[in-house]
Amino acid sequence: MLKKLLVTLVCSLGFILSGYTQATSIDVETFFVHDGSVADIPSGFVTYRVYANMTNENDFLTNIYATTAEPLELRTTTSFFQTPLVSTPNGGSINPAFIPFFPSLAYDSWVTIGKENSAQPGDPATLLDSQTDPWISEFEAGNSIVIDGLTGGSWFIPFNQNAVNAFAGPDLRVLIGQFTTDGVLEGFLNVQVLINGVPGVSDVNFRMPFSSDPNAVFGCTDPTALNFDPAANTDIGTCLFPCTLTY
Repeated sequence: MLKKLLVTLVCSLGFILSGYTQATSIDVETFFVHDGSVADIPSGFVTYRVYANMTNENDFLTNIYATTAEPLELRTTTSFFQTPLVSTPNGGSINPAFIPFFPSLAYDSWVTIGKENSAQPGDPATLLDSQTDPWISEFEAGNSIVIDGLTGGSWFIPFNQNAVNAFAGPDLRVLIGQFTTDGVLEGFLNVQVLINGVPGVSDVNFRMPFSSDPNAVFGCTDPTALNFDPAANTDIGTCLFPCTLTY
């Protein structure tokens, strides 16, 4: 007689938050609070800038990435503002000469590694998406960035000494995006840093959480998860669920 054996396992949607080393945290700073004085941007929107903090001046931020096993979320509770006609998802490619003609371009939502416009020194980041993770077009439509497919996606700069924008510098941080929204900006990122700018010597941190809400408590917010945290109000993708296999 065949018998069915039920085995309960713990299934994870991702890696647990690891210890921070070279890349220590993500900061969200208020850049501009809108009062309706900038065309196209209603009162109540806020422009935030997001930074990756590091340990050494020569640390090189080379990659912000995600896959199925290591997802990434950069989300808003409402939508992101994208400048009509001249919006770009890549801050490093913005031509500052357009800003006098399109003032809202200065508050466009974009990702980057260290550059906020094309006139600044260094290399612009390369943005990579796929059919399974079309995050660039989703972001340009005002939606949150979610990368969790098989192919994944990223924005990155290959190491080279001319990419001065990717080095931590004296303030020990690198700009990784600007986001304008009337909602809460929150999520978690995977950041790859070359320690002291040495190729092949990298540091990767999973689940580096952030939020524009100063009262954010990071953790698992799904009440059906094994590690549900009733005190958490900002999910960072670390929920653990039981799964049952039948033999």
